[in-house]
Amino acid sequence: MHHRVVRRVWLDLVACLAMAAFAGCQLYFEPDGPGAAADAANVVVDAGAAVDARAPIDASGPDAPEPGSCGRYAYCGGDGARFVTPPLGAGSGTCPPDDIFARGEAAGRCEGSCSIDSAAYPCTTPDCADELRRTCGPPPSCPATGDECTGDVRCTVGARCGRSAIQARCACGDDGRYTCTDNVSALRAAMIGSWQGTVYPPSFASPYAVRLRFFADGTYWADGMPTTAFYYGSDGGGAGRRWGVLGDAEDGPIVRLDVYFGVYSIRTSMLTGVQLSGDRLRFTFWDAWLDCSRPFTFDLRRM
Repeated sequence: MHHRVVRRVWLDLVACLAMAAFAGCQLYFEPDGPGAAADAANVVVDAGAAVDARAPIDASGPDAPEPGSCGRYAYCGGDGARFVTPPLGAGSGTCPPDDIFARGEAAGRCEGSCSIDSAAYPCTTPDCADELRRTCGPPPSCPATGDECTGDVRCTVGARCGRSAIQARCACGDDGRYTCTDNVSALRAAMIGSWQGTVYPPSFASPYAVRLRFFADGTYWADGMPTTAFYYGSDGGGAGRRWGVLGDAEDGPIVRLDVYFGVYSIRTSMLTGVQLSGDRLRFTFWDAWLDCSRPFTFDLRRM
């Protein structure tokens, strides 16, 4: 375990030195080992290694390819779409290359959504079967309209930070069939589009400008100024940056959103208290892979 921690710190330091001439960087260290994360009980699927820097070709570790090679990779895009890349070769000196999430070919869909912290995984078999399964979260357990029923149900899904959301409510009719009303579709449709505004972070940072675009395929594009849109990770778009409405909660809808630190390090966060009225969108972003104690308030208007 010790060599993993040393490698993590070394890669973070290398990334910082590489970026120092431009905008500087901040290091965030996560404890290692079982039960170390503050919200470990709420993680549905195992998280990938917390590495911010790209892995060089001769890297070693549980998710690294053999030295000098770069094979096929499996990953999950927005809305549970799965992809497998062709053999990638040595690329541009890093393995996998930075553009890996634009090089995949369709490989079916998850029954539900992408797994928590789902990253790109090097395939260990020709069909990438194990890695494709790893990219997916648990299948949905909510019934559908028309299913046989015995009583009313409220479908909930777990979120991070000890939260949960109501995806749908299904009423059992006199005909013994469900009629379901979901709490996801309307908000999802309303959030799609381009937004800009201001982020009000915790006291350790100053307000900053941001632009976001939520796409219908379950991915998003982000741009912040002078820091990144979600303070952590990096800006941009593509299949490594995913979002999805989980459902309703007492203080408003909850949205899952993946923050991109690198191919092997994608962290699932939460947007809570989502309020959408006319051309205005407000929500609170939580860095849920840490300890869920730093709220960032987004106040946006449609572009």
